[in-house]
Amino acid sequence: METKIPVKEIMTRDVITIQGDRDVQDASMKMVEKEVGSLVVVDKENKPIGIITERDLVRKVLSKGKSIGTRIKKVMTEPLVSVNKNEELNEAIRKMRDLNIKKLPVIESGKLEGIMTETDVLSISPEMNEILGEATTFTQNPNRTEDWETGICESCSSFSKNLQSVEGGVLLCEQCREETEVEGAEAQ
Repeated sequence: METKIPVKEIMTRDVITIQGDRDVQDASMKMVEKEVGSLVVVDKENKPIGIITERDLVRKVLSKGKSIGTRIKKVMTEPLVSVNKNEELNEAIRKMRDLNIKKLPVIESGKLEGIMTETDVLSISPEMNEILGEATTFTQNPNRTEDWETGICESCSSFSKNLQSVEGGVLLCEQCREETEVEGAEAQ
């Protein structure tokens, strides 16, 4: 069984953003306040246009002797490298590795949906063997009564943190549940 994990299952949904016309001091203060190492830079319509990281502040501002009043859009990293929420995790990790980036915004139809960080990736690694082991045991036990939130969808074989048991005791991810509901509604 091939296990596909979409980025949306591990991404951080609460993304801290900042407008590009603000200055780098505002960016650094917001990073400290929110305890994050980067901010997704947005335009006036709240569309993501870049990212500013601690590394950008050191390399593009401090080491160059630039003013703390420098506008973020002058030193942010652009174009913004991103993934979509349904992209497979292994592809997103490969992109991060190949481009030497630690944070990957998740954008769907021009809208910022989340951000995938190295920490998000590492947080699932220790649990993966346990989860896959539980999923195997769980699948082998037809008399299950427990509800599981995390594991492998029995329809599409994708890893999900949001499994729910549906009619017949089948565990489905959110996308498969939605598809099942649509098919059921169309049949009526």
